Amino acid sequence: MNERFQTYDQVVEYLMNFTNYEKVVNFPYDATKLDLNRMRRLLRFLGDPQLATKSVHITGTKGKGSTALLLAAILADNHSVGLFSSPHLVDMTERVVVDGRPISREAMVEEMNDMLPHLEEKRAERDATGKGHVTPTFFEIFTAVAWNHFRRRRVDVAVMEVGLGGRLDSTNVIAPSVCIVTNVALDHVRQLGGTIESIAREKSGIVKPGIPVVTAALDSAALSIIEQACEREGSPLFRIGKEFSVEPAPDGRFFVKFDGESHGPLRLNVLGVHQRWNAACAVVAALLLKRAGVARVKEAQIVRAVAETALTGRVEIVHRDPLIVNDGAHNASSVRSTLETVRDEIGPESLTLVFAAGVDKHIDGMAEEIADLADEVNLKRVVCTTTHDPRSCPPEKLAAAFARVGVPLETCEEVEEVWRRAV
Repeated sequence: MNERFQTYDQVVEYLMNFTNYEKVVNFPYDATKLDLNRMRRLLRFLGDPQLATKSVHITGTKGKGSTALLLAAILADNHSVGLFSSPHLVDMTERVVVDGRPISREAMVEEMNDMLPHLEEKRAERDATGKGHVTPTFFEIFTAVAWNHFRRRRVDVAVMEVGLGGRLDSTNVIAPSVCIVTNVALDHVRQLGGTIESIAREKSGIVKPGIPVVTAALDSAALSIIEQACEREGSPLFRIGKEFSVEPAPDGRFFVKFDGESHGPLRLNVLGVHQRWNAACAVVAALLLKRAGVARVKEAQIVRAVAETALTGRVEIVHRDPLIVNDGAHNASSVRSTLETVRDEIGPESLTLVFAAGVDKHIDGMAEEIADLADEVNLKRVVCTTTHDPRSCPPEKLAAAFARVGVPLETCEEVEEVWRRAV
């Protein structure tokens, strides 16, 4: 392709020609396929935009998206803030946000035109040599779009969420001011390993020499791995329950205690006690940025940001009559947290669960958690369904997992029919 992009649709069509591991079930997770040098070459072509902006790097199995949104909101009062997250819910422009607004389609065209010569050069090299992995991936291109856009918009701080793991993620080429590792649990086991330790090792790959690390990791094995990484790199570590804590207030609000001070009382605009841990990580990270002279943070903006930030798809009430709750939990630990929140903060008289999952997820583990809490949430039935995503697990396979744990279920592939049955 020699011509420049003229429209956003041309950009989308072009991007579909690059490897997108979000659409692949069994992709190889190693340094050859996820090559950070490939990412560095792309950024070097653009003039290393990742070095022009202060940043915070966030990974974790659970809560990294919520933490990123909360931190961006806390910083937004006094700064221009960039936010890079994935995956998108509706439109891919949601992945790159500046000051609360997704990148415009016109700006996407501009950013893609900037890197088009490099992408075409690498595609030609691939075709000439047969080396399929010399071209950047879909996610790497979007990471570069984010950094180039953040530089162009002159953001003060960029909040960068890891896509997968940490050590080999394309975001892991930056020099952050603070790193965050949220809670760690079993997920992406085919890529990151089947133990908490192996997953924590991949997550702690974002730890940089001397850079403060904030963590909400509760599992002792995961925490031990993170502690070892920080000790090895000489990075100060701030652990929930030790260097900072979440303390309940009498009226349902809570305080974040850190560095001898109490911040709050805070009230979240989302259900779930586990979200308090994410909020605490965001608050402590903001205060560490303030300590380093990177950001200006006031108590009032912390309180307001935590109260006002909407966390879409996190125990989100989307309809009142009948009561419908939407949640994106996709591992056993998150499913348990979701159902415990439904039990404790909603208390339904009866519950129908509409369930779909990626074929690469720990489906048996999720089914076991649902069965374990079925009586406590008054679960009457599960409707297993699918989506149009190529990684979506067939309803029959989901049903087999629920049948093994004795949960009443139905299967249905048509979304409209699923909706009718559920309500």
